[in-house]
Amino acid sequence: MSDPAALLTIDALTCERGDRLLFEGLSFSVAAGEVVQIEGANGSGKTTLLRCLVGLFTDHAGAVVRSPDTDCLYLGHKPAVRSALTVAENLSWLLQLSETACSPEEIAGALAETGLAGYEDTFAGELSAGQTKRIALARIFLPTPTVWLLDEPFAAIDQAGVARLSDRIDRHVAAGGAVVLTTHQDAPLTADVRRVTL
Repeated sequence: MSDPAALLTIDALTCERGDRLLFEGLSFSVAAGEVVQIEGANGSGKTTLLRCLVGLFTDHAGAVVRSPDTDCLYLGHKPAVRSALTVAENLSWLLQLSETACSPEEIAGALAETGLAGYEDTFAGELSAGQTKRIALARIFLPTPTVWLLDEPFAAIDQAGVARLSDRIDRHVAAGGAVVLTTHQDAPLTADVRRVTL
């Protein structure tokens, strides 16, 4: 049964991939102002769980319930960036996919927040792995849904990028948002982190 105070409720979720059981009877809720870190070994189902929460993977038992008017932003561990587009074009394309309207000035500001100022007209194929990851992460410096589902957001970015991202997550939850993330790194978050182990 869903918790009326929760933005997201996971009730008895069970998932298999092929013939392998990833997790069974998983239940937890996510409230405003919370960071929930999904822990587990490689291949334990962390990415699959996030995809279940956003509705991209529906072959599971149990329920995922969102409170009314709660939308989710999902950033996968692969940045979904097109190498033939420029940095600014990639971010514009990602925003179009989520039907989010932003001005060129807002896009430039978000790229600056991720350390990509001056790279707006550079083709993504010319960037390092960390810079490519920052294009996708720029999405969280623009108007966003209440719940963020972030799969390995700290991977491939340097210490300055980790600090910027951690600060943004802290500000989001302080403003009443919620974050569910996977990471193998110790992120310098000031927000309390609740851990769910698969």
